[in-house]
Amino acid sequence: MPIKIAPRATITDEFKQVMTDIYRAKLQQYQNEAERVAESPKYYAEFIQRRGQAIAQLRALIKDPARIDMEYTRLRTLPYTKFETVTREGYPYLYGLTKDVIIDFNGKWNMGQYGVVIPLAFFASMRLVHPDIRSTVRYWKAIQMIPMRQMMATERTPHHTARMPYFNNTVAQVNNPLDMEPYACWGGFSPIIFACGDECDVIELFRNIYIYLCRYDPHSPLARVNREMTERFKFAERIE
Repeated sequence: MPIKIAPRATITDEFKQVMTDIYRAKLQQYQNEAERVAESPKYYAEFIQRRGQAIAQLRALIKDPARIDMEYTRLRTLPYTKFETVTREGYPYLYGLTKDVIIDFNGKWNMGQYGVVIPLAFFASMRLVHPDIRSTVRYWKAIQMIPMRQMMATERTPHHTARMPYFNNTVAQVNNPLDMEPYACWGGFSPIIFACGDECDVIELFRNIYIYLCRYDPHSPLARVNREMTERFKFAERIE
């Protein structure tokens, strides 16, 4: 019997290019910081001690095709089916389509696949290189996790909701989930999620968002589930 090999995620060329752009911008950020402290041997030595390894790794990623290929391999091993870029009203996002998300709450529930959408402004280096994108999106709350079974659902996960936007004190009805206003209770995930954005670690950000999707924290202010997940999430399916 032939060995079955689980299919790995596909990565578009556009996604690869944006990853490289993020890494280049982060390296430039470090280089700018180094220049600012270069005249002080003490501060420069402290800077190199803190950032030297990260700088070397970024240079290797940018210059060595084998190293960046290793990053793509790491990305393909995540529980996603594809990675690509999407654009909404001229604004670019990184997009990952997860495998099925399973939540353990009074049994196991299959929530289906999620589209994880991350604005480029979430990555600190991109906000420095392209300051115009800072006003385009509220990056600190703009990661969206969209249930593919019901993309316009306002109840997305026990810890992530969305609502129709307000314009001139009027609720607007939109037909694209990216136009909705997302709200997430990151809880204990907050430090690592935002550290990934600050350090421009694309792979670890997608990895931890998937782990976050699979968690249920009854202490979260958004976790209003009694006994059946379908009370809030019509698309949930019990598997145990």
